[in-house]
Amino acid sequence: MTAIYPPDMEVVALFDTLASAVQCTSKKECDLLAAASALMSTYFSVMEIATSWLEENGLERSKARPPPLCSKTLPDAQARILARALPS
Repeated sequence: MTAIYPPDMEVVALFDTLASAVQCTSKKECDLLAAASALMSTYFSVMEIATSWLEENGLERSKARPPPLCSKTLPDAQARILARALPS
């Protein structure tokens, strides 16, 4: 999720191709969403610890690792961005 402030439809369209974008109507909304999204570093740290534990206990790392958050949507997002950027 990407918080956008001040609201800007072109910026939202760009970030919506990668994940979800939220147009904030105030700085407070933007700050709240930024604080909440900062928790992702904790998530990634916990996933790394869990992956290491699984590997240490006999599971192959490729099976223990969670998939990337946007592994299925990234190629589609890249195609949409290029389609908008390149003239027909």
